[in-house]
Amino acid sequence: MPTFDDLEVDEACARVLDHLARRDASDRLEVEVEVEAAHGRVLATDIFATSPSPREPRAIMDGYALRVDAEDSVSRTFAVVGESAAGRLFVGSLANKQAIRVSTGAVVPAAASVVVAQEDTARVGDELTIREGASLRAGGFIRAAGSDWEPGSLRLARGDTIGPAELAMLIALERPTVSVFVRPSVAIISTGDELLGRDDAYRAGAVRSSNGAMLAAQVTKAGGDVIANMVVRDDPTQLRDALRQLEGADLILTSGGVSVGDHDHVHGALEARDAEVLFRRVRMRPGRPLTVAATAGCLICALPGNPASSWATFELIARPALRYLAGVRRERCPLVQVYAPVAEAVTPLQTRDLFLRAAIRDGAAHPLPRQASGNLASITGADCLVRVPVGGATIPARTPLRTYLVES
Repeated sequence: MPTFDDLEVDEACARVLDHLARRDASDRLEVEVEVEAAHGRVLATDIFATSPSPREPRAIMDGYALRVDAEDSVSRTFAVVGESAAGRLFVGSLANKQAIRVSTGAVVPAAASVVVAQEDTARVGDELTIREGASLRAGGFIRAAGSDWEPGSLRLARGDTIGPAELAMLIALERPTVSVFVRPSVAIISTGDELLGRDDAYRAGAVRSSNGAMLAAQVTKAGGDVIANMVVRDDPTQLRDALRQLEGADLILTSGGVSVGDHDHVHGALEARDAEVLFRRVRMRPGRPLTVAATAGCLICALPGNPASSWATFELIARPALRYLAGVRRERCPLVQVYAPVAEAVTPLQTRDLFLRAAIRDGAAHPLPRQASGNLASITGADCLVRVPVGGATIPARTPLRTYLVES
């Protein structure tokens, strides 16, 4: 049975992810791409190392690689017999009491027992003297072969998002291509008779249709492909037709028309499509009228129309769903949460949690001005949502509050 009761935000997010988890994801499409084009994609396969890293011992410091035989513990003077630089190997042999010059990252000959930092040495010609007190402990300043990873070890897992570090890992593993999930398709519908296109002349009572562009950018950042971005007037037939036309998408986002006014037609359109309603309200401000429903193979997130409400509910509910559809492992789908001190005193609401749009700087979360849900100023520059728990007295400045980090 669908519930229309208010849900707490994390409960609402979990309900959506539970629904998606029950769907068969075995038909999720994969594609092979060049590694250089894989940034931002989600891995469709586990990645294992085929060789150790590093393949040979490497110097951690600029200095000298020495051979000190086990029975020789007092030598402080060595003969310099060559050099190993990054990309240029020392090809000779190394005997006891001999040394070679090494650069950071250079291969250390197997016969060398230790690297001594340059500042702990003095050199005259080919004679090298080690400063008293400098350690000659075996293995010092040497990065052992295989110390980063061994052959056969799991380096990246199915469901990992390929960021800059993961991209570097794939290059280091000598992978020319990689299997990734196909990005989920997303359709966006902005509703309202008051909406003006970018080039339309202004008329009294109208507003520019900015939510569609905002949501499209959020979708792209979250790993989805926008296949349609349309405006539909406050007409129930047009809205039903649009939903029917776009049901081939993995996710449909609607903005506006989701409350209980005479011109709010989203709920009626969902009923006409026999959609399964997961919930109709969330215990939060801004964004309480958020509704999530599902039809065969398509998730529908009906977001409130006010800009801050659309932005916040996308980040807290729709974004995790989109990340899951993209193949990201479930535990990594919701926004990261931390406790950050709020920069000013805040007053809780008495009926639901308040989500302040804020920017983190100087170690604190600074709420942005004009926090009304219709104000774009309350989300411009926001990189987090500070959750002010319902009820209670005014919360003093510097109090740590649960904070959801929004990717910029």
